[in-house]
Amino acid sequence: MLDRFDVGEHLAHTATCVGDGVPSIAEEPTEILGLAASGGGYAIVWRHGATEDAASAVSVTTQLDEHEVAALHDALVVESIAWLAGSLSIVTSLEFARPSYVRLGADGEMRSPPALLRFGEDAPAPFAGRRVAVLLGSPGQLGLQIRNGAGDEVGERVSIGEAAIVADVARTAHGFVLASLERAEAASTVRVRHVTCP
Repeated sequence: MLDRFDVGEHLAHTATCVGDGVPSIAEEPTEILGLAASGGGYAIVWRHGATEDAASAVSVTTQLDEHEVAALHDALVVESIAWLAGSLSIVTSLEFARPSYVRLGADGEMRSPPALLRFGEDAPAPFAGRRVAVLLGSPGQLGLQIRNGAGDEVGERVSIGEAAIVADVARTAHGFVLASLERAEAASTVRVRHVTCP
């Protein structure tokens, strides 16, 4: 299901069912790999069936239609997804391979063949210079990892410290702001740190 919320004078909500053409979807493992929205357009990249099953399929559902995309059959993770000039740009990680850059039309047709991205090479537009922050670990061992548009780690992981029991991160104009709740003997405190991206 795709839920859309429009914020105006009143909050409006619409829901669109996805996967109507897949009769066995209720019995199969299903996962959403990526979601992009721009104005009235949207795209959902999703898999039905187990990843290792040859009969599984990856579909792209847009505001126009729903199509299986054979080139994405082995996709494990969508690192980046966005609309660009009327087509869908996707960076996807495949099993035992470097991430690939793929462009699809809203009709599900390939606009260019998949291109492997080399390690240390920035992803093409619209993902060039993109940075994403991911919190990893468990309480007492939390760390912040910065990734580029291809999903590769950028710079060194930021240790949040043993006292941090929970943390959250948000984007800023020049990087990220990291807030962590740290437990001390007498009382807990919130620590705020600013992280700039290399």
